[in-house]
Amino acid sequence: MSMQEQNDATLELLPGATGPQGPAAPRLAGRYALAAFAVVAASALTVVAFFAAGPLSAPSLPWFVGFQHSDGEQVCEGHGFSEGQCLRKGCCHYDNNFCWSSVGNGSCTGPTTSGIPDGKKSGEDVCQNQGLGKKECLAISCCHWDDGECWSGVGSGICDDEGDDPDVVECDDGENDAGDITVTALPDVLANGPYKYGRYFVKYVSVFGVPIMADEDVPDWKVEHAGDVLAHYLDYDGDGKANNGEVLDSIHHGGKLVMFKSGNSENYRRFRSEHGYGAQDINDNDIPSWVEEYSGRRLRRVNGSRTVSMPHWVLFHERILQSGPRDGCLEEILHMIYHWGYARVYYDALGEEDSKLAQAMEKQIGDCGHAYDGTSKYPNCTFNFYRTDKTCNAGCNAAEYQWVTLVSLLGGLDGTVESATGGSGGWCPTWEWKLCSKKDIMDKDPDIYHLYDLDGANPYKLPDKLPSGRYRPHPKPKVRDMELNHLWYWPHSCGSVTCPKKTCARL
Repeated sequence: MSMQEQNDATLELLPGATGPQGPAAPRLAGRYALAAFAVVAASALTVVAFFAAGPLSAPSLPWFVGFQHSDGEQVCEGHGFSEGQCLRKGCCHYDNNFCWSSVGNGSCTGPTTSGIPDGKKSGEDVCQNQGLGKKECLAISCCHWDDGECWSGVGSGICDDEGDDPDVVECDDGENDAGDITVTALPDVLANGPYKYGRYFVKYVSVFGVPIMADEDVPDWKVEHAGDVLAHYLDYDGDGKANNGEVLDSIHHGGKLVMFKSGNSENYRRFRSEHGYGAQDINDNDIPSWVEEYSGRRLRRVNGSRTVSMPHWVLFHERILQSGPRDGCLEEILHMIYHWGYARVYYDALGEEDSKLAQAMEKQIGDCGHAYDGTSKYPNCTFNFYRTDKTCNAGCNAAEYQWVTLVSLLGGLDGTVESATGGSGGWCPTWEWKLCSKKDIMDKDPDIYHLYDLDGANPYKLPDKLPSGRYRPHPKPKVRDMELNHLWYWPHSCGSVTCPKKTCARL
């Protein structure tokens, strides 16, 4: 008998498994049964003694009655844990809305304070079960607040911060106003953190916690303009707060914008090859030069024989309606907001597939089929919406449909505003979308008109106006609302990179 055959002969199947047992199974099963009975009996006696003895003299429970030593993947993954549940396991971290093992399939021994040097405390000792309120909890750098309780953000690791940080102050309504959106250097956590974005980008702006990163060849004013447009979409009533908090929270789990000189640049190709298409890009030529001309100024326009003073937003929208260079970032930024926000929060209604929006889109595609799956009959078919791009899959089609329907309902394509050239007529891309006015949509795409219900309840809190290109809210957003969202720092705890000092306790 070979060594493999000997091994096979002595194997016993786990309870519930099917298949024949080897010749040695009855003999081994008898021995294991006696051993198992002894273990169970010992543990039962220990538990009885524990409760009989009372809290002051209770003996320690054996390890097999308490936390089982399992591998990290078994403990952390596939259980649907919330962020708080995940982080309190001691060997897990939370990323992209899921709980992951921090030790791979290595041993997860659970909460422990072993290995903590004298004079030091673990994060669990500092943060948990200390009666800390939200303000006190967030003032400690190794703690975080979740489900109404304070938790360790470093598991059972060392916590060097026990609070009373003089750099931590409560935000107020005055001096901590965020002010205008201004380009700054890429922060360390983005440049040198887990994603190493510093290999591609050198500057950024943060808008309601969402980063817009740009390479060195993109002018600062274009980055700031993209920030203005993003802010205006999220805060469309201009009160300094995002209108849809659920959508913004969803965007924080991965939504970002990246800006390059060109979609053909070496930097762009390198980023895409290493990071795929998880970030919405805006290229330098998507934002025409006329945007800078109008930024923050009142210009004059000849109207017949008169020269009239025009507010910035009127000129901005007139240029959108021209057949010449359009401001492409209005479209690209809305795609990001839709994909990471609305499509995820309202999946049944606005999702990219099998949603009410997708069903309305299919009606407008008519009998044309789809370019991406080889069923296309275009142009020998009847349609109101169609995409000829074979790389644009079902989700991409839904994003494009959401863009053209919303911008049409908001008056961005129908030419009702006289164009800056003095002519009339809008920019309607009839080769892929034919319902460029609100009236056309009401008559020929009533499903999407009633689904959005922009004139009524607006149940999904969609933007009800196009960005003006100049975000000037009143009051201004607070620093805590505009700075880079904390999910870019957790669960990595910054590691070897520099975490920013808290400017205020997030109440």
